[in-house]
Amino acid sequence: MINKNFIGFLIVIFGFALLLTYNPGAIYNKKAEAENNNLQAKESRLKPMSQDNLPILTEKLNDLQTEIIQPTNLSTNIAVRKSDTLRVHYRGWLASTGIVFDDSFLSTDEGITFTVGNNEVIKGWEQGVVGMKTGEIRRIKIPSNLGYGSQAVSTIPADSDLIFDVELMEIVKRGVAIDIVKEGSGTIQASVGDIIKVHYVGTLRDGTQFDSSREVNKPFEFTL
Repeated sequence: MINKNFIGFLIVIFGFALLLTYNPGAIYNKKAEAENNNLQAKESRLKPMSQDNLPILTEKLNDLQTEIIQPTNLSTNIAVRKSDTLRVHYRGWLASTGIVFDDSFLSTDEGITFTVGNNEVIKGWEQGVVGMKTGEIRRIKIPSNLGYGSQAVSTIPADSDLIFDVELMEIVKRGVAIDIVKEGSGTIQASVGDIIKVHYVGTLRDGTQFDSSREVNKPFEFTL
């Protein structure tokens, strides 16, 4: 006879598998996935844009500001979210003087690749690119505290506000979308090897619930 606890465990695992399958943050529908995988900006629209008379700011920035310079010219509704891997071209200049300090076209034809949320770029970029669509050119005005702060970097003086024009050439890879619904009050963070006990609710993309540990008041325990 098969142990009832083992059957229950299999049901829970199957439920988690369904959750991953239908989680719009992890794996979206095949049509959208195919669209994203094949969708690239073939030619840069940023490269030929003039560097003469770049806009400057006469006052210090208090907050991050973004502006769509050119909307996407491609047929897509897929927007950048945290954990996506992107390929972009960009041009950056000092907000106070208009002096260009970096230009991806001078070093590569392909642009640069980074993952949003992995601290691979400055915080102003991490926040400023969210919501972009492939082919879009966005101007990101970054206060110094979201740039390099009080540290001077190469030709960028300390406490400099920055402006970037960023062109999204491609969403290379979609990441798993994670939203914190409610912050925990504990002081110990879970790590690999810990045995943890969780409650969960699994739903399909349309919101239909297929499993819930709370309904049977039995949390799921497993090792990370």
